[in-house]
Amino acid sequence: MVTQDLRTLFGEAFAQHQAGDLQQAVLGYKMVLELEPARADVYNNLGIALQQQGKLPDAIEAYGRALALDPHLAQAHFNLGSVYQQREDFSAAVNAYSRAIQLQPDYSAAYLKLGQNLLKQGYLDQALRAYRQALQFNSGEAEVYTAIGHIYFQKQQFSEALQAYDQAIQLAPERAQLHFSRGVVLKAMGQTQQAIQAYVQALRCHPDYFEAHNNLGSLLQETERFELAVQALQQAIKCKPDYARGYANLGNAYKSLNRLTEAAQAYGQALAMQPNLHQAKFGLCMSQVPIIYESAEAVLQHREQYRQHLQALVHYYEKLPVHEKAEAATMIGTVQPFYLTYQGRNDVELQSAYGQLVAQLMASQFPQWSQPLPPRPRTTGEKVRVGFVSGFFHNHSNWKIPIKGWVQNLDRDRFEVFAYYTRERRDAETEVAAASFDHFMQGPMSVESWATAIRSDQLDVLIFPEFGMDPMTIRLGGLRLAPVQATSWGHPETSGLPTIDYFLSSDLMEPQNGNEAYTEKLVRLPNLSIFYTPLSITPTPLNKAAIGLTEDEIMYWCCQSLYKYLPQYDEVFAQIALQLPESRFVFIAHGSSDLVTKIFQDRLNIVFQREGLNYRDYCRFLSPMPVDHFAGVSAMADVFLDSIGWSGCNSSLEVIAYHVPLVTLPGHLMRGRHTLAMLEMMDLKELIAVNQEEYVAKAVRLGQEPQYRQLISQKIAENKHELYEDF
Repeated sequence: MVTQDLRTLFGEAFAQHQAGDLQQAVLGYKMVLELEPARADVYNNLGIALQQQGKLPDAIEAYGRALALDPHLAQAHFNLGSVYQQREDFSAAVNAYSRAIQLQPDYSAAYLKLGQNLLKQGYLDQALRAYRQALQFNSGEAEVYTAIGHIYFQKQQFSEALQAYDQAIQLAPERAQLHFSRGVVLKAMGQTQQAIQAYVQALRCHPDYFEAHNNLGSLLQETERFELAVQALQQAIKCKPDYARGYANLGNAYKSLNRLTEAAQAYGQALAMQPNLHQAKFGLCMSQVPIIYESAEAVLQHREQYRQHLQALVHYYEKLPVHEKAEAATMIGTVQPFYLTYQGRNDVELQSAYGQLVAQLMASQFPQWSQPLPPRPRTTGEKVRVGFVSGFFHNHSNWKIPIKGWVQNLDRDRFEVFAYYTRERRDAETEVAAASFDHFMQGPMSVESWATAIRSDQLDVLIFPEFGMDPMTIRLGGLRLAPVQATSWGHPETSGLPTIDYFLSSDLMEPQNGNEAYTEKLVRLPNLSIFYTPLSITPTPLNKAAIGLTEDEIMYWCCQSLYKYLPQYDEVFAQIALQLPESRFVFIAHGSSDLVTKIFQDRLNIVFQREGLNYRDYCRFLSPMPVDHFAGVSAMADVFLDSIGWSGCNSSLEVIAYHVPLVTLPGHLMRGRHTLAMLEMMDLKELIAVNQEEYVAKAVRLGQEPQYRQLISQKIAENKHELYEDF
């Protein structure tokens, strides 16, 4: 009778437990134990109910009594481990789960929990083994594959992580987080388009997944689909209105579209929510420099705004403790003062302030790589070890000018050459680059991984061909990874970094006082400073009708990015048109922002109207085009008009290859004197103007006089070899 009553009482308590009536279940279990105190299973159930009530000390006591009665009760060890895990006593939890597994070797749930607690303590390999053992007894657990994917991601074993997530997705295809994690891995692997697809799939499963919207927006921005990026980031904020980082990312997207008012508002909202959000602080500062300017006055206005914001940024970070500076260092390179260079002014003071800030923050994050290095002891005859860090070992002007020629012509009896390619893109030129170096390493990788690899190579000299375009390059440049570090004119601007010792430049391009524009020591290499080989491109056969011109119209090729045309020089186009009515100016529209193109067109409208002309009658805007099509347009140009203030380099060399006459007005900085140097080397000084009036006169003469134009073209054909393959 007593036994029957106990069964009934236990059954009622268990039923109440299952129904969620924890208080009655606890009372029922206690009543059973009063009648039969040696019931380990009842103490175990009591512990579960107490744990669900949040009474963790009481639960531990109940599980302890169960195990005192039956030390071999695996479930009680498991449940005890779960309490310790809940209390974040991960070491004790590991012991409890391990004991459960000893008693029940096929206990897959215990292996899973053991892995979780080992992972919490940073024991990645041990956790991985536990998860692998869990799969031996239950291969249908998506959660286990997910955990394995997380571990492999932390270990930066991305292929293995991706495989684990794919297996989890096979088991749980509608789980949005799995597709999201897959996107994170693909991004880390450099597979941007596949990552975008993964985030889209995550959003199909969970349309309000704000982090997926955010990451999708960031990737769309990386691939220069800025309008789509804005839409994705706006959706992220709609899903989570207090998402400060989402507003900061939105600010970056607006900035890339030159929508600076909206960018400032987005950064401001981010900072209102999170005043110390480094991403928004840097973004707000850099957004003071637009892509293009409405007027010459606007250049000065924005320059002053940037100066003030940069000064405030420097002062803010000077006061922060080291750990907060280290956090800020992770934002270095995400936004950069790239467009500052296109204001046509000496930026040494501004860049010095920026460079000092970068180096200070990077030193806070990586003090072990921030001290000067002594020269490496070398034995007699030992090769000099030279490294190049770049994100552009592919078909890019930085590879073509200057890296390729330098690397391929360094004497390998004297030099051992290393490449550190920070990005994932590969094309035919990447294969050429890989074959041109003694050692070629490609990312993407973390700063820690890159710094470790570069330091371990024990370089004598480390060269950064550019700063300002690649995020990883500026972060590594802010460290001391070799005894001697140099930059060059892949982006012709001083880095401002105190960690960079030399600036490698062209003697012919530098003005007499060129050293005043650099924080680095200026090194004037002979002539153009490069070993340039003409591109082997077959131009697409075109005629003028293909771009909307008639054969009797004079095509002035103005193929620079629109932000290289400063507003104070716009009048040269109207002056040429006034003197030569058949002149037609062919520009290339800005690829990622119609607003940039419109601002430039509005400027042209003003200067042409001033002369009683309609700019639309004289100006054509082509869409960005493939290289063979670009070459075809270049080849049929009558005259190349070098942009004033920022001279053509790659573009000048390419039109020279087709013997197109060109005219230049040298600036007072190296970046405004590229074409000057080329014309001097070809003995074509008659094409170098000394002021705007002479620039217009020379351009008009080239347009008006076909015979003179042919004479110049022939002279270019005879002398262009002077520019090529210069040792």
